[in-house]
Amino acid sequence: MATAARPNHPVAYWTLVAMLLAFGMLAILSIGAPFLLLGVTLAIVAPWRRRPTVLWPAVTGILAFVVGVLLIAPLSCTSTIVPSAPGAPPQPETTDCPSAFGLIHYGSDAGYIPALILGVALALLAAATAHRILAGRPKAADQEKAARRG
Repeated sequence: MATAARPNHPVAYWTLVAMLLAFGMLAILSIGAPFLLLGVTLAIVAPWRRRPTVLWPAVTGILAFVVGVLLIAPLSCTSTIVPSAPGAPPQPETTDCPSAFGLIHYGSDAGYIPALILGVALALLAAATAHRILAGRPKAADQEKAARRG
């Protein structure tokens, strides 16, 4: 039985990668980092772009990492200094840094480590879930075999 060959569009793929990388670098100081990270990921998995069990877990992993970091990382910090009376010891400065999820990091150094840990955990979970879902599909197994041969 003849099967229809999937079209191969490396130009469109590499154009998307180039656009993500360019926008990511131009906007790195604001919203560019997730786009740059996605562009780098797509460039790395380019040799396996026709294998859905490799491409989509990588993409979902990166997107889950970005979501995890954005939910937990401190967005902005505010410092409060309480004035003290002349001759009295100075009051300590308080700094609170709320995140989008509602967690508040207290102290002068905002905690990015919990955000990175959650981002990595979500990325691994999302990538494993995507791989498990795609590997269980009969069509994906056929595509894998075809991609390995050709």
